[in-house]
Amino acid sequence: MQEEFFMVLYGAGGFVVEKYYMASLGGAEGLGNKSISLLVKFFGNAKAAWFAEAGDLLASGVRKNAIGALIEFRIKHPDAPENLIRYCDRHKINLCSIFDDDDYPPILKEIQTPPPVFYYYGKLQPFAERIAMVGSRECTDYGQRAACPADRYRWLAAQHALWSEGCIGAGRTTCRGWLDCR
Repeated sequence: MQEEFFMVLYGAGGFVVEKYYMASLGGAEGLGNKSISLLVKFFGNAKAAWFAEAGDLLASGVRKNAIGALIEFRIKHPDAPENLIRYCDRHKINLCSIFDDDDYPPILKEIQTPPPVFYYYGKLQPFAERIAMVGSRECTDYGQRAACPADRYRWLAAQHALWSEGCIGAGRTTCRGWLDCR
């Protein structure tokens, strides 16, 4: 097991731990894309931000309540990055970072606050046609049924990528339906 963990940490393509620290920063309530990017730029990398002292975190310019949530999250989940590595490896989930991945979709970089890191299955195709799902976080039963009827969208799932930022409400329903279609 230790040897497998070492391979996941370093992988065939080089050192990949940074993405997992970046994704783990996002586990703190209220620490969004903008704050994570600010921390990474301030500290030089996500791992340094993860281990930073409270005073240094506050000096980064991120809101005090978000820093408090990060500190609390780190106390409750000190092994979050390592656990995330294992989870992603077990479930064949990949991560893509805006800071160091050439495959980061160029169109995604154009939005106001692009995600510093995101998860994906399979092979990332940064120039593929894609469909975005925008919906209510607290959708009705009808909204959930209408979000992704597999019989209507099966052909789309085979040819297009789906981007949904929030996996709750209608976004969660769409993602589940999309994965069922694939």
